[in-house]
Amino acid sequence: MAFWQLYYTSCRDGLAGAPGFQFNAATPGLGEDVMRDVEQLTAYQPPRSAAPGDSPVNLCFRPGPVTVVARVEYVGVDYSHRPGNYFAHALVTRSPEADLGARPAIELWNAPFWRAEPVPGTELPPLAGPPPAGPLDRATAEAFTRGRPAARHLPAMLTAAEVAVRSGDRRVVLIGASDQELAYWIAALCYRLPAATVAALSFATYERDPRYSRAHLVGTLPTGDLGPSDQDFETFDLFDLTGDRVSDIAVHPLARMLAELSAADAAEAWRRAARLASGAEQSFDDWRPVVAATLMTWSGSESARDEQAAVSAWLAAGTAHLADTEVAELGRVTLACVPRDDAGDETVFTLGNLAAVAAARGLTALLDQVERRVIQAVVPRSHAMGALPSVPIRGEAGRAYGCELLSGELPRLPAAGAAALLAWAAGAGVPVSDGSLRELGRRTAGPALLLQPADPMLRAVLPGRPALCDGVVAYLGAVGAPEFDRLVEAVEAGLDEALGPAVTEAGPAVRQAVAVARVRAGRADPLDGLSAALDEGGDIPVGRLIDLLFPAGRWTVAEAGRAFAVLGPRRATIEPVTARFAATVLAEPPPGARAEHADLCLRLARSPVRARLSPAARDRVEMFANADRWADEIARSGKDRADLLKSLHSWLSRLPDADRRAVEEVLLRRFADFKASARADLIQGLIGLRRAYCAGLVAALRVREPDLAVGASAVRTLRHLAMKPASGANQAACSELDGALRASIGRWRSGRQNRFLEYVESSAPDTAAFLRRWYGQAPAGLLNRLARRLLPRGAPSPGPDPTQPRRSL
Repeated sequence: MAFWQLYYTSCRDGLAGAPGFQFNAATPGLGEDVMRDVEQLTAYQPPRSAAPGDSPVNLCFRPGPVTVVARVEYVGVDYSHRPGNYFAHALVTRSPEADLGARPAIELWNAPFWRAEPVPGTELPPLAGPPPAGPLDRATAEAFTRGRPAARHLPAMLTAAEVAVRSGDRRVVLIGASDQELAYWIAALCYRLPAATVAALSFATYERDPRYSRAHLVGTLPTGDLGPSDQDFETFDLFDLTGDRVSDIAVHPLARMLAELSAADAAEAWRRAARLASGAEQSFDDWRPVVAATLMTWSGSESARDEQAAVSAWLAAGTAHLADTEVAELGRVTLACVPRDDAGDETVFTLGNLAAVAAARGLTALLDQVERRVIQAVVPRSHAMGALPSVPIRGEAGRAYGCELLSGELPRLPAAGAAALLAWAAGAGVPVSDGSLRELGRRTAGPALLLQPADPMLRAVLPGRPALCDGVVAYLGAVGAPEFDRLVEAVEAGLDEALGPAVTEAGPAVRQAVAVARVRAGRADPLDGLSAALDEGGDIPVGRLIDLLFPAGRWTVAEAGRAFAVLGPRRATIEPVTARFAATVLAEPPPGARAEHADLCLRLARSPVRARLSPAARDRVEMFANADRWADEIARSGKDRADLLKSLHSWLSRLPDADRRAVEEVLLRRFADFKASARADLIQGLIGLRRAYCAGLVAALRVREPDLAVGASAVRTLRHLAMKPASGANQAACSELDGALRASIGRWRSGRQNRFLEYVESSAPDTAAFLRRWYGQAPAGLLNRLARRLLPRGAPSPGPDPTQPRRSL
């Protein structure tokens, strides 16, 4: 393979065919899109006080499917003596790995093949790869950077460069005294970064204004257009190597390890790391444990020794490609780096990982060493630790040693510490006797769960430990009655589910708390919960149970109705229950619940509950019972019901307004049971009932699909009103019902009116005749037009008899 070459400058002759900035010559075969990219990449702005020969050179590299490496130099004036000319020599390849070889592109700095003068022709030959390197190599880069004050920023520079390649979020900018210094710092980074990162790292050794660069790593001079300002240090990962000021960067641990190495040692470290790597490593996070393990076994790096946790995690999870002997050696070296007098989270984490990999690989000697260190680190110091890892203890000696330490430690720990240690023991496979668990539940876990029932650590150790649950339940049963409210809160938080079957063996107070808590947690109906709590027969007063289950203070009408059905006759007569019934009976029901309220009162009046209600509540349910009896009498009555209605009026007149309206609503609900004449009598005599009936009639008949039978019943009622002797009361009743019918039936569409008249004719011919006469008295509108359509052609429109005085209906 070989590179395409391109020369770009301001010249008289070139590929553009006219003088000016253009490609002077190029290797044939490149597309115009590639040439445009090269033109943009190599654009050059010299320093503001620039002179040919003293201006910085820009060696730029852009990796990708089409890789470009170019050298750009300021050459002063062009063919027309106009200043500002520069010359770019670019190399382009589609196979960078083959054409560049193993060397980073920065080694082409000052390479001998670069050109800075145009050629007479427009074609250039390919340049065979890999091209010869310049004077920059690992030794010269190390000699330049080592010992310089700016070298202490090398870990931050390595971190910033890796992040720039991986995420592309922030550009890395270096400010150096010269272009050569910048090239050497870029080389120092490339010699330490992973090969894949170097291959993907775009750079430019000089740009006057880095803010417009698209490279990951950009060099510039103090005389450039970048201030730098405080904002620049926040916008970029900026390293002012001349002013010794850098952006605030969190250094990656791998960057710190790599910066400790010389450029030559870094090459050896990466060669050794490659033998341990799986091939999937890309980022610093991926490479961190691999390089740390490499340095632990080779260089003795202090920074690497601090990476024991990362190496152990990698050994446990990512070393399937390594031989057992290699893993055993890496594990032994890592264990040697773990401080013996430390029991912190990182130490336990490291030991857990080493135990896991030793067990998985069957490395018995390593496993024995690690297990004893694990037990010594965890058990005596568990109270001072964070989360304890689940490290299986597989050896019999290890389990016996762990059980011995647990027996002495558990009784001295608070609940949280004991729970953590139990969780660890379960994961480790260290047994705990049932007697120890039962005592732990009674003395420690039970009180703690009563106070903190939702504690996830305490809850987590209950499943699968019936002896521990038995101990907790024994404690709860002993304190259940005096601590009932707290017990309800604990069960409401799900403690009963955590304890499992042991709850069924608890005392009655615990089971009552379970019934109440399930209701309060939304897992059961309140009335079912009350029934279940009463079934347990505990010492908790019924009134207290009701207050907990129904904190609103009184039952709604619906709740009271269900209570009557669920509790049954015996429990419904318990004093706290009857008090709730009385409160509901005496409260004014919402408008939508009046009918349900009346039904409740009737049911209570016919049950033993009536005798145990308060006097006021008893009087109220008696009133509804009387109203229902009046309705029965009216339904059985014949035409001669004057005395009956007189007695009804007399009784109603003695009731308060609210009670009278409630009785009228009871009668109104029974209207379907009454004869039309009885309905007419009631409507004429009871103004409130009449108004409620008419309002309900309008609402019922103005729906999308009204019940024609309701309309027919209303028309029959109006007919009976019209047949009664004329009086002021009769006139008012006729007028109001007539208005309700006009507001409902009168607004129907013609098709529905047609069906209604046909329905009335088929069901009650005498009422149909009345309806025709009523149509005739209606104002001109839909009803008259309907009547005219229904009459035979040529028949006169029905209307009032002009010889008779008109009587309003």
